[in-house]
Amino acid sequence: VTAALILGGFSFGRAGAWLGAVSYPFYLMHLTAGGAVTVYFAGLERNVWRDTLGVAAALVFSLGVAWFLHRWIELPCQRRSSAVRYRAGRR
Repeated sequence: VTAALILGGFSFGRAGAWLGAVSYPFYLMHLTAGGAVTVYFAGLERNVWRDTLGVAAALVFSLGVAWFLHRWIELPCQRRSSAVRYRAGRR
């Protein structure tokens, strides 16, 4: 569906740009961050609403961790690495 929307010219706007920016940290941390929330909810009495809330909480928490990593780790590292200048090597 996403590919069809993109091929059709649909723009995801600022939300899509934000999700694209945090997608790599999300990929790296979703199992750890979301897993921690899932373990918490697994200890509670199960029902459809609590399970749905658990999945939503895991997603929101994982996105929060991804944003934090993007904002406080990834962006500063990118800024510092762009300031590195290399001299022409000897041949």
